[in-house]
Amino acid sequence: YLEWLNSLRFRFLPNSASVQVEFSDLKIDFGYEYWGKTPILIHTPTIDACLSDCIYSLSQNQLPMITGSAAAAKQVIGKTLACLFGQFAYIIRPFPDMSEYFLSKILTGVVSTGALAIFSGIEQLSEKSLCYLFDNAHSIISANEAGSSRITISSRLSDLNKNCRILFTADSNFVSYGNIPPQIKVFARPISLLSPSYSKIIDIYMTSVGFRETKVIVPKFSNFIQSISSIFSTFLPNISLASRFLEICTTAKDMIKHG
Repeated sequence: YLEWLNSLRFRFLPNSASVQVEFSDLKIDFGYEYWGKTPILIHTPTIDACLSDCIYSLSQNQLPMITGSAAAAKQVIGKTLACLFGQFAYIIRPFPDMSEYFLSKILTGVVSTGALAIFSGIEQLSEKSLCYLFDNAHSIISANEAGSSRITISSRLSDLNKNCRILFTADSNFVSYGNIPPQIKVFARPISLLSPSYSKIIDIYMTSVGFRETKVIVPKFSNFIQSISSIFSTFLPNISLASRFLEICTTAKDMIKHG
């Protein structure tokens, strides 16, 4: 029974002809945001555990913060969560001189539309911006928990959509950064995302696209990916290798199909 409660479920409500997303005590209305093509994410045991921890944190009105390396698909996990909830996702990339005015406009849009805000790489923000972000994120979460319908952001009153959510991502060494205020380190719930196992990702993906003898191919393919990882890290430091070898696998499958 507990395992069933801690799994993501979609329930159709005949009285209102609507869909509700449920996880543990969390019950939110499905947002019906049309994503078209869903985010590409290979569900390894590590990825599934991270998704489950994020959903649990959101269900407990906590502030989840996914920590890991640049190639660990932290942002993709955030987009996957928004897709599962049928929500629009705001992806806020960091730059050092991000002003309070800019942050206030983003947060106002998030709370009024019921979107998921993904603040990516928060360790790159200034301490002043992070303090402002924490104060407002804490207020939004507290107001949501209290069932309020309005919230004040930078002296302006805004409508509060109960389905709005906030997610942080950070480097795995975020604790050592001096610019991150202690209140964020204490309040946010860190969810560690280990570097991907290329062998596991390749095995799952090749099986899904129709390869049969994966046990023979996977070790060779994994060695190849690891041998070129330094080249990718040099020229494309912010791009996950997972997105690259997905295309390589697909191309290989097409080549085999056409002889």
